[in-house]
Amino acid sequence: MKGSFSPYHILTKLLLFSQVLRLRLNLENLKKGWKMAYKHTNKKGVDYYLHSKEVKLRSGRNQTIYYFAKEAGSGSLDNVPAGFKVVENERTGLPILKKS
Repeated sequence: MKGSFSPYHILTKLLLFSQVLRLRLNLENLKKGWKMAYKHTNKKGVDYYLHSKEVKLRSGRNQTIYYFAKEAGSGSLDNVPAGFKVVENERTGLPILKKS
């Protein structure tokens, strides 16, 4: 039948559309002068983005924490900080930032 699509075809079109939309948003961000977030693809093929955040410890001291998230958001970094390297948890494939 003309005009009917299988669920696989619809899902494929939606995934393609979402990838095009992400690329367009990334290009717009580059035009605005925003930097791209550091991306690490693990052994399972999942992308993670490096972020940092200033937190206040109980002692009152401020400390920068680093973490990986599946989506780039506020606090994302464009490079791995000096003196650190990215390693993966062997069992889960989650990226970890370690001092080198």
